[in-house]
Parts: sequence; structure tokens; C-alpha cells
Amino acid sequence: MRFHVSDILNEAGFDVVGSSSGARALALVAERPDVEVVVSDIVMPGDVDGFALARQIRKRWPRIGVVLVSGRKAPSCGEVPRQVRFLAKPVRAATLLRIVRQVTHAAGI
Repeated sequence: MRFHVSDILNEAGFDVVGSSSGARALALVAERPDVEVVVSDIVMPGDVDGFALARQIRKRWPRIGVVLVSGRKAPSCGEVPRQVRFLAKPVRAATLLRIVRQVTHAAGI
């Protein structure tokens, strides 16, 4: 999913930085003040899943938009933080781009 999403976003003109885990994504966001949106799968290797990643980003960097995607785990009530969008796989490229642009715009970026 990471490479497919990266390709879609790159082709649309976004500067994409990939990460192989939630913990690494948090480290990248902390290092890079230019991050506008984080798109993450819910199920990831390591201790930080997509839900935890979204919660930490919303708490520490509320200006950053977050989009969670999953084909295996649908969120239950309360798992997705406010202002975080969820997309079920498979996701069409047009839908992904529309949501990423909405989240970016909502964050005032």
C-alpha cells in the first residue's frame, strides 16, 4: 500500500516521504516541519499502529492532517480521533487525492 499511495501522491505533485513503521513516521514528523498530511495504514509493523499514530499526531501536531486506510480492520466507534479521515481499501486514486486535498485544506495549509 505504501508504494501505491506514494506513487499516486507523487504523480499529483505531493512531496512524499515514506515510512515503514508508525514509530519511524512519528520520528520523521518530528524532524520535518514541512509535513502537511500523514496517510497511514492502520495495521503496521511495530508497536505504533495507525490509530496510535493518528492520536499522537493530532495531539502533538494538530495542524497536520491524517488519513487512515485499511482493508483488514474497520475502526470501531471512538478509535479514530476527531478530524482524522478513514478510507476502506481498495481506495480509488481519485478518492484518495480528494480526501488528502480536503484534509490539507482543512488544516489551513
